[in-house]
Amino acid sequence: EEEKKASGNMNSHAGVVLIATVKGDVHDIGKNIVGVVLACNNFKVVDIGVMCPLDKILNEAKKCNADIIGLSGLITPSLDEMVDVAK
Repeated sequence: EEEKKASGNMNSHAGVVLIATVKGDVHDIGKNIVGVVLACNNFKVVDIGVMCPLDKILNEAKKCNADIIGLSGLITPSLDEMVDVAK
């Protein structure tokens, strides 16, 4: 914090990370933990919640100019949804 104050750059961050739990899944404990860890390490975290369809994830990522998209899910069908988002 002192370094930020000295440099006059209090609004800088390490990057913007959009995090979401993919469509078909409501398990978000891991996503929430990752969000806290990222925020504590100077990332701006944009959490758009659970059961997020592909179009919402991509639109929100563009809107917030995300550097990274983090996808969360616990159940096996979530993996297929993550692959679709990655494509």
